Amino acid sequence: TAKCMGELDLVAIEQAITDNKFELVTGSKSTAQLRIIETPEGKIMHKRYAPRPVYSAEAIAKYAKFQEMVHSMAGPRYIHKVSLEEEVAKEVKTLRLWNESLIPSPKILHYDGALTMIMECLEGRPAKDYLIESDNHRMFDKVLNLYHQIRDEAYARNDKDFLHSDPYPDNFFFDTNKNEMVALDPSKFVSPEMTVKEADTAMNLLFLPKLFLLPIPAERTKKYVEQFVDRFTNQERMHLAEANFDAVEQREYFATQGLKPGNILDIYFRTDVRDVIQAALTK
Repeated sequence: TAKCMGELDLVAIEQAITDNKFELVTGSKSTAQLRIIETPEGKIMHKRYAPRPVYSAEAIAKYAKFQEMVHSMAGPRYIHKVSLEEEVAKEVKTLRLWNESLIPSPKILHYDGALTMIMECLEGRPAKDYLIESDNHRMFDKVLNLYHQIRDEAYARNDKDFLHSDPYPDNFFFDTNKNEMVALDPSKFVSPEMTVKEADTAMNLLFLPKLFLLPIPAERTKKYVEQFVDRFTNQERMHLAEANFDAVEQREYFATQGLKPGNILDIYFRTDVRDVIQAALTK
């Protein structure tokens, strides 16, 4: 077990990074580097975000339109763009709320108030790996159990910062030491204007399309979509179906942007993706 945060030898940890005495965890789309470092008290996870690059005024203006289109679609519309430091602070805030409420999640050991956090180490694999390998509906059930546990508590507290603000299979991890699913990376900053229900609705409509990023046959994706939808009441499904509008304007805009094959945006405006989701929600 790692020491409490007041006893961490931060100088020794930074020296280990300088000396390349760590295991770099790869495969994440995150802008952060996650390092596993061995300390006298055990392994810790050291997560540090890279500062955002500085762009020209012209590039910023063009990017602003791009972001406006992204965050006006049914799923990502809850995401409020803030500074990177504010996003990291949001991630730490939610993880601490989860820690205090015994939601399975990495325990925060240290946060520098800027771009670096240190957490207890997890042993296991991302939930995504299990979903890709086979029709692993039992493992997806574990993801959904934890996801809904978080949702229920957020509603009980009326606190949208308790919600998992970046929910998809990459951000759930099966801890083989504790034999439990763990929630990770709740770093998206939620729009201040939204209620818990409005934010939750959008997050559900972000999770569903993200299932289409799994490199699996379409029929298996459809089954995971149906499994996700089955957790909701008929009234909740109707509400989600109504909120899942066809992103016509955004689709036309992104057609002019030269998105490359394999991009992670088209799932939010593709008609084939929406058709599968709507069919599950309205069956």
